[in-house]
Amino acid sequence: MDPAAGWTGGYGAAGSEAGAPAAAAGAKAAAAEAVSARTRQDQAESEVEAATIGTRCAGKWDGAAGSVLGPFVRRDAASRSRWRKAVAVALLPVAVVRLVLFVGLAVVYWGAHAWLPRRGACGRIRRMVLYALLRAVAAVIGFVAVSIVGARPPPSAMPPVIVANHMSYLDVLFLLMLFQPAFVSAACARHVPIIGPIATSLRCLFVDFDAGAPATSLSAAIAARVGSYRSPGADADVGERDDETAVPLAIFPEGTTTNGTALLRFRTGAFVPLAPVLPVIIEYPHATFSPAWESIEMWWHILFLLTAVYHSVTSPREYADAVAEIIATRARLPIVDARRSDKLLWHAVLRGRLTLAEALARSSVA
Repeated sequence: MDPAAGWTGGYGAAGSEAGAPAAAAGAKAAAAEAVSARTRQDQAESEVEAATIGTRCAGKWDGAAGSVLGPFVRRDAASRSRWRKAVAVALLPVAVVRLVLFVGLAVVYWGAHAWLPRRGACGRIRRMVLYALLRAVAAVIGFVAVSIVGARPPPSAMPPVIVANHMSYLDVLFLLMLFQPAFVSAACARHVPIIGPIATSLRCLFVDFDAGAPATSLSAAIAARVGSYRSPGADADVGERDDETAVPLAIFPEGTTTNGTALLRFRTGAFVPLAPVLPVIIEYPHATFSPAWESIEMWWHILFLLTAVYHSVTSPREYADAVAEIIATRARLPIVDARRSDKLLWHAVLRGRLTLAEALARSSVA
């Protein structure tokens, strides 16, 4: 049933047969069914049921892995093992302790970032303190091994834009650790406890993604922000300017997360200003649980993350397609013309709403 037709027909029946309880009840039922159908459709676009990942969809993994849906297939063993899920639940107290420590250190980081002096000798001390706090935050959630391959550019040579592949919300932590950049963030994040104050202190570029604004407006906002950037230059030795013009902007040009087995074709927003960029590759070597946030519910991802003994991350460093080719070559990854809409198709396959053949037929590269 088309939702609009359901509302129109139901309202007409109720209006013309006001004295007939049966007709009115039928109209209400039709309207309720229309709302229910719309709700189910919305949920299908935004949620992934973790249970289906480990049970109903076991036979769909291999077929999708070699297709355009491959970057969105969860490939670790932990998320599909009932035994490992049971162990993770049993270790819930450990996860709670780690989470409390994580939140506490995040609050301390926010305070240090917002209030420590940025100028003079205090600026250098501030950078060391912030780096130490972020290493502590990473260690608390299991990232004891953080390998950095390649030389970081000094603050005086930092370009205005940092671009990186995107595998997890954890990417933000490691980019902060290395470069202390600002990020492009949803405007609603400004009001989220802890995250909002930290994002504001970082001078993040807040964008209202829910307003239906065209992509050109986001590109214009990025271009304006990048155009105002002024490299610290020689002043980097004596401190930092206390404004957003001295903060590089970190962008994930893939537009969504992947499992790390491929690189999605870059969107052009980060490259519209035609400014210098610093490409970064983030990798999460893993044995059983992958920190990549792909095709798994947030609850299970956080639980697996906080109950694993340790994790590791590698960040080797080196205008849209040209930079993507450099990163893909260094990481030995193919570039896949997949988008977030393809990820949603894969999620529909996981829930049994589509067959793999139907998803592939509807994909953006079909």
